[in-house]
Amino acid sequence: LLRFFESLYKYRDLTVRETVNVITLYKDLKPVLDSYVFNDGSSRELMNLTGTIPVPYRGKCVCDLCF
Repeated sequence: LLRFFESLYKYRDLTVRETVNVITLYKDLKPVLDSYVFNDGSSRELMNLTGTIPVPYRGKCVCDLCF
């Protein structure tokens, strides 16, 4: 993960720290590399998090949001 960020992200240290914080809190989220196509048609390989996040609803049930 760190090696991937070294060459592509301007704020590499912050990105790594925040990614580790999120995947530690939400165990089902996993970092995945995927191609992102911008509005101008150019594309780059970027990291995204995929998985589910549990969200309490009205304090009773937990609804999983899938990303």
